[in-house]
Parts: sequence; C-alpha cells; structure tokens
Amino acid sequence: MSLRTWFAAVGCASALAAIAAAWPALALLVKPIVIEMTTAGAGANATVEVVNDRNTPVTVELTVEKLNVPERGAVETEADAGDDFLIFPPQAIIAPGGRQNFRVRWVGDPQIAKTKLFMFTTSELPVEIAEGTTGVQLYYAVQSVVAVSPPGAKAEVSISQVERSQIGEENGVLVSFANQGAKHAFISGAQIELRSGTWRKILTDQDLSAAFGLGLVPAAGSRTMFMPVADVPADGVITWTYTPTAPR
Repeated sequence: MSLRTWFAAVGCASALAAIAAAWPALALLVKPIVIEMTTAGAGANATVEVVNDRNTPVTVELTVEKLNVPERGAVETEADAGDDFLIFPPQAIIAPGGRQNFRVRWVGDPQIAKTKLFMFTTSELPVEIAEGTTGVQLYYAVQSVVAVSPPGAKAEVSISQVERSQIGEENGVLVSFANQGAKHAFISGAQIELRSGTWRKILTDQDLSAAFGLGLVPAAGSRTMFMPVADVPADGVITWTYTPTAPR
C-alpha cells in the first residue's frame, strides 16, 4: 500500500462527512503536507500554514505522532509525547477566511544517526453547541509527513528485487527498494525500466507517483510496493534499471 498524506472528515453522519470531505470550501487548508527538517541549522525550523476557508471561526491544534513504515503493508502511527518539537502556538483560533502560521522547531537529539519520521495532525477542535440547538458538527484533520534528518545525510536507494504479483484481477509487479543511506527517500520522482526477453516497460515518475504516492522508503530500511503493469509477461526473468530521484 502506497504512502499518501490524507484528508479526513469526522462527523455524526458518515454520508455528510464524505460530502464535506470532497468539498474544498469546507476544508482546512494546510501546507506543506511534506515537511523535511534537519536536527541543526536553519533546517531545524519549519512553518505549518493553516487557512480557515470558511465563514466561521475555527479552533485548531497541531499534534505529533511517530510514523512507522514497515517493509510491506500499510504505514502506521503511534503515540508520541511530542517532546522532540517545540510548536508555537500549540492551538489557535483562526478567524473566518484567516490564516495561522504554526512555528515548529526540532529540540530533540541533535545527533540522531538517521532520519526520524513523524506525522503532524492539524485538527479542528469541537465547539460548544448552545443548549436547545440541533445539527451535525463536522470536524476536520489534515496530516503532514515530517522527516527529520541529520545535516548532510544522503539516501542510497536501489532495487533489490522485482517479482510478478497480482492484486485482485490486476497484474503487476512487487518492487523491493533498499535504502542504505542515513536519509529517507521518496521514490515518486524516480524512473524504472523493466525488461524480460523482448519486452520493455518504462515506468515514469508519473507512473510511480500514481502507484506509490510519495513512495517513502525509510533510512537504513526497505520497502516493497505493488506497481500495476497490465502487460507484464507471464514468465521469464525480469531485470531492471533504476534511475533514482535527483538528490534534494
């Protein structure tokens, strides 16, 4: 399952929440949704901008979770005290049509060995409803991927294996990426050429982005992800050429 940042709507009625989630005019607008920081220097600071794109004030808070990226399967979050970050303000009331900048600073270990991954959740807090009134309240949350790396750290990504696979009736391949570097990597900007006999297939950065989302591979770790390839041959050895994302 590819890694994607997501927008979630939580309310009393799931149908209304689904409609609201698809209606940008009702959403909190948060940027960036991918935050890259370092443990020291200018990169130890970041800003999360939140825009209230509605005609009523909202109270918003920014919270922190750890982000775990297993070799296979869905990414996971776990509780985190948030002590590695100084966030100011932790909560804010944003006026209708207004915006708020949350200042973020890394105050954790300045000498971590490799990238640490987190998830910031920007959440709308519930408001008190006057007694005697009725209605449905919808609360919104937007999540941002946060990667904190040692200064000067680099990713070293390669493909260790490509094997045929199928999800439902969709043919494709499982691509296993290995990252020997101390920094995380995003696969979405790379390119892969697959070969088997006379068959050739070039998977562009757009193809990888559509299949993998960000395609996050953790530092000193590995990640296996499914790529739909409808015309992959049924047999024969598959070889590959991997052109990584340009370093950032």
